Amino acid sequence: MAWQAKSGSDLAGQTMGVVRPLPPMQPRIAATATDFRANLNGHQDRVGTMAKKLAVRLGFDAGAAHRTGQAAALHDTGKLFLRRAMLEAPRALDAAEEAEVRTHTTIGHAALSRMQDPALALAAKVALQHHEAWDGGGYPYGLSGDAICAEARIVALCDVYDALRDRRPYKRAYSHGEAMAVLTRGDDRVRPSMFDPAVLEAATRDDGRFLDLAVRDAREAAAITAPAPLRHAA
Repeated sequence: MAWQAKSGSDLAGQTMGVVRPLPPMQPRIAATATDFRANLNGHQDRVGTMAKKLAVRLGFDAGAAHRTGQAAALHDTGKLFLRRAMLEAPRALDAAEEAEVRTHTTIGHAALSRMQDPALALAAKVALQHHEAWDGGGYPYGLSGDAICAEARIVALCDVYDALRDRRPYKRAYSHGEAMAVLTRGDDRVRPSMFDPAVLEAATRDDGRFLDLAVRDAREAAAITAPAPLRHAA
């Protein structure tokens, strides 16, 4: 499929068999993963579900779409290494804390790569690049356009959409319609130019109802044991 080939991603074939929940990687993760993963799990799983569905819309075959969803569900792995008190602070973060949160991209990439498991190669790349932006205004490296792997471009939009739909210390939970308006028109934190135009078109086609349904289904499935939300997802 032309769009996928244009991305230059050569990792999709290496990611068969990515496993979840997150396996232990280092002693610190092994000690904290069960508790902290519970907080992270809802967001991660919703993003994974949406990414898989969006990949299908973009023409990925079933196997590649499934692997994209699995990689997406590990995109915030680096947050396992950050201070919980900071991530769950009931206030907006200051500049230094914001910079610290941003390190979850490089930390997640390093942690997943350190496992030396070819099945996690795509997950490691997505963890690194999911906050890069099509227009070059993202982090950690300011990549732009096709320099960002296709799967990370998909996850970038799904991650923003789910963050908009969640309540945060600095904002209320947005409705689906409000979230779609932000994706397409922007606000003080989101620019439509952040997203690959092909990804944005596929996500907003038919008013993006598949995103709303994915979020609703995931929330209903987790309603009985839903953990407290992760407050900061910079």
